[in-house]
Amino acid sequence: MPTHSFCLVLINGTGRHEEEIRSWHPRLILRNLPLEIRPEHLRGYQFCYMTLPLNDLLREFDEPLVYVDADTLLRGDLSPVFDMLSAYDLVVRCLPFQQLPGPTTQVDGARVNNGCLGLANNERTRRYTAELRDRVIAYLNGGGDPALVVEKTGTVTGLDQELLWVIYREMRDAIRLFPLDDRFNDSQMQAHSVLWHAKGTARRNPRYLYEAARVCRRRADMIRLWPKKLAMDIFRGLRTWQWRRNLRSFFRIPKIGRIVAGAPRRRLLVINSGFLRFNPELCQFDSIDCVDVDPCWYYENRKALAGVRGLRHCYAAPDAPLPVGEFDLVIADRALDDARAPRSVVRTIADAEALKWRRARLLKSLDISERNLVGAAPGVEPDRAV
Repeated sequence: MPTHSFCLVLINGTGRHEEEIRSWHPRLILRNLPLEIRPEHLRGYQFCYMTLPLNDLLREFDEPLVYVDADTLLRGDLSPVFDMLSAYDLVVRCLPFQQLPGPTTQVDGARVNNGCLGLANNERTRRYTAELRDRVIAYLNGGGDPALVVEKTGTVTGLDQELLWVIYREMRDAIRLFPLDDRFNDSQMQAHSVLWHAKGTARRNPRYLYEAARVCRRRADMIRLWPKKLAMDIFRGLRTWQWRRNLRSFFRIPKIGRIVAGAPRRRLLVINSGFLRFNPELCQFDSIDCVDVDPCWYYENRKALAGVRGLRHCYAAPDAPLPVGEFDLVIADRALDDARAPRSVVRTIADAEALKWRRARLLKSLDISERNLVGAAPGVEPDRAV
């Protein structure tokens, strides 16, 4: 992205390498951030550096800001992230169902991943980033540990990501947040992703190391890493095959033709866009409301469903109210209280994470439950099948 300004923030830099650093990018802006840190607090500050310059940068440049971690590889254009900031104040990769403890809370330690963070530039985001900076500094200067190891999983959660979410939740009436597509913050190293994030063990992933060597034009390292990369590519190909098989197995509804046929096709409600993608018979309805409460499914299926007539496809946060009213058919991955229909299919899975690519296991079948309520003529008992 040579036409975009690239601001590199150095914390307590010595200045020895500034001449070389300035040659890295045609529009590089170098900012030094000096901090007086007591030795016993150094580790804590190092863990949360990203939270400290955001407010100053928003005030200095008076334009939107996209932050990326230093352990990322930018493989394409971030313009779509900037474009989102015309409609939203904050865009970040959201993990709404991930309940892990953090340094200050019991369940909000990993609701977001801040490897890529987009901020519009307005009074709301300046207030948000000032509160984030001040609260991080107060916690660290008080001697608090910025990292927590979750004993059950070995996962490390951090203060910076935790407070990003906690402060947003406190300001949610003022801050417009929207989840970021995983391809702009991807630790699974998918080929189509724009930004690869070497989080945790991903730093040793042969695909990441090979890509880093390619970017840095280290041909010897590329040759050395190629066999491991090839083996990883084959393994990932098999996992992708199983993952696609799992999607068809879960989202494709048996007897969907019978469910749709012989009844009004005016209004359809679908919770989880995968059902609409894998059951084209559902596209026969005049009006379709399709809601995703998991951002992964929203982005996974958005393009595939773009041409469906009468479709309103949206993302809704897990705690947001779902559509209410009368429908001719409801298809959902959870029970609904306020959407009524003479016909419905509720299809669930014991472990929703098993539908994610990273959790696909070769030849392992899914544990699927289904409850069908198929409407019938007045006075006739409906057919219930599991």
